[in-house]
Amino acid sequence: MHKRKKYMINEEATVELLLENNFIEGGIIREISNPKYHYQKKLVDNIVLNIEIGVNDDGTLDYDDGNHILIIDYDKHKPYYPFYFNKDDENLDKVISELNKTMDELVEKGIFKERNLKKDKINKLSYKKSR
Repeated sequence: MHKRKKYMINEEATVELLLENNFIEGGIIREISNPKYHYQKKLVDNIVLNIEIGVNDDGTLDYDDGNHILIIDYDKHKPYYPFYFNKDDENLDKVISELNKTMDELVEKGIFKERNLKKDKINKLSYKKSR
């Protein structure tokens, strides 16, 4: 079983970089600030990845790995529930594998960086100790 990797926005990414890499203006996730940019890619059969990145007032990009990704089952016209609730499904492992592969491609293009949660936790703990 594949495990979903975590990502964060690359601070050096720009709207121009998004547009050069098939993001388009607009999106469907209401909680994300406007303007926002949307990327969509088919992962497996009818299951589609939607990524949305907002733009802050200062021009920096706004992305949250938990809330700015939506995996949709287009045949059922709703979120792909096995992904969100870790339910067994014939496609779940492949969906996670394809999601990681797609996100890694966007890392290579300079849009995202992979988060190392263990390293982030270690850095936070060592920061507290040094204070």
